[in-house]
Amino acid sequence: PARLKVKDGVEKFVLREACRDVLAPEVYLREKHPFHAPPAVLDPRERLHQFVQATLRGPALDAVPFFDAARVRGYLDRLGDVPPERAAMVEAMLMLITSACVLQERFSLAAEGWSDRGLIH
Repeated sequence: PARLKVKDGVEKFVLREACRDVLAPEVYLREKHPFHAPPAVLDPRERLHQFVQATLRGPALDAVPFFDAARVRGYLDRLGDVPPERAAMVEAMLMLITSACVLQERFSLAAEGWSDRGLIH
């Protein structure tokens, strides 16, 4: 349950408590931090880059109502201009949009249903 995930500001509380006996104090007390995969979305030689490009240029993006498909595709056309200091942010943004598209493809989250559920107005 969500109420057990965070307790008194400590994230992954139940997991930490369950593993307390086997964790070093530095690990047990450490704040949660995000894991960032090595950059792959911006490198045209990487398969992940090819997957992101194919997904975001395909029909799934058109079916996800949260994003302006034309602007996303325009952004994809300009990926070569991303400065190195913004690469991590761009990678995260593109992976978020790609994830929404994959969910759309796998679970048929049709746009009509979003407004019926109050998810978009």
